[in-house]
Amino acid sequence: MKQTRADTGLALTQSLLLHAGVLALLFIGLRWSSNALPDAAQGDPIEAELISASDLSPAMQRALRRAPE
Repeated sequence: MKQTRADTGLALTQSLLLHAGVLALLFIGLRWSSNALPDAAQGDPIEAELISASDLSPAMQRALRRAPE
């Protein structure tokens, strides 16, 4: 079977439509999934202060050196 110019045009058109459909589905899926996500990190942020162990009281330093029970 010999390929004609009409066959090539039809194949090109079908390929473009297929790729446009896939891109449309990806776009719709991304838009849908971003709306379905819950709000993250509600509330106040966690804060911390870093201190050196030498800044602690002697009693607290002894407590840290003891093995846990």
